[in-house]
Parts: sequence; C-alpha cells; structure tokens
Amino acid sequence: KSKTDKKTAIGLGVGTIAVVALVIGIIAGITMDKRIAVDECIVVELDGYNGTGRVYSYYLDEELFAKQFMSATSAKTEDEARSNMYYLMNNISLYTSTKEGLENGDDVIVEISYDNDIAHEYGIKFTGDTYTLEVSGLGELAEYNPFEHLEVYFEGIAPNASVYYDMKDGMLSESRFSVDK
Repeated sequence: KSKTDKKTAIGLGVGTIAVVALVIGIIAGITMDKRIAVDECIVVELDGYNGTGRVYSYYLDEELFAKQFMSATSAKTEDEARSNMYYLMNNISLYTSTKEGLENGDDVIVEISYDNDIAHEYGIKFTGDTYTLEVSGLGELAEYNPFEHLEVYFEGIAPNASVYYDMKDGMLSESRFSVDK
C-alpha cells in the first residue's frame, strides 16, 4: 500500500474514535444528574456577644436553592418544578451541635444529610455534606455594675424601721427591688 493510503486509514481511525468519544460524551451529559451544591444554600444566623454568642437559626435558603434547582430541573412547567423543589427541600436535614458560647473566630459546622436516591428520581444529584461558617461580628460585652447607681437608706427605729431605695440614672432606673428582711 502507498503512504497516502496509510495516512488516510490512520486519519479515518482517529476521526472515528473522536466521533465515538463525542457521542459518548453527549449521551453521558444528557443522562447525567445535574448537581446542586446544598452547602451553598445554607444560612446561619448568629446573635449575642463575643464569648456568649449563639446560633439563632440555621436553614436551607429557598431562594439560593431555587436558583440552582430551576437551572437543573427538567420539569415541564414552573408549577411542577416548584412542587418538585419543595419535595426535595423537605428531604434535606440540617444539624449543628455548636449552638452557644460562641466567640469571634469560632467555626459553626452545619451537617447536611439528604437522600441522593430520591434526588436521582428528579435528575438531580446533591453535593456538599457540611457547611462551615466562621463566627465574626459579635460585639464585645460591656461590664455593668447594677448597684452603682443604687442608693439605699433606712428610716425609723426597730421594730418599725423601713428600707427605701433610689435608683439614679443607670440602665436599671425603672427596676424594682424587694427586701427580704
């Protein structure tokens, strides 16, 4: 055979392999589940002060989840897509053991659990097993002496003596105290 025939045969072989690989890639892309990164849809809310902070709430954010889900779903109508989305969201569980005594720099770790077999029925694959939030922005506690502005005085002679108090200024100026004797 001539050199031209060999080059043509090699070219046809390489071309055939490329076409087969392309077809396999397209089929795999069509049948492969679309991914939703659940860990990118978690919101953690904190409150309190540095050293006494707490997890106020943590949840799967509907809007963040919907952005990923709506681009991944193959539902025929928006109503069907929303129904499927809520069903899948209800099958995702979140848990954190870190809830109180937080200070800036601590990590809050939310564990995520889901059933990818259920998600697969909708052409979806969930990813992300945990979400980590570094605590920041908690204010500092200010020291306060509740008795600093309290003035106590006595009137009368025992056994008919009385105790009186006056709270001047301070955060507790509207507070009431009781005397135990």
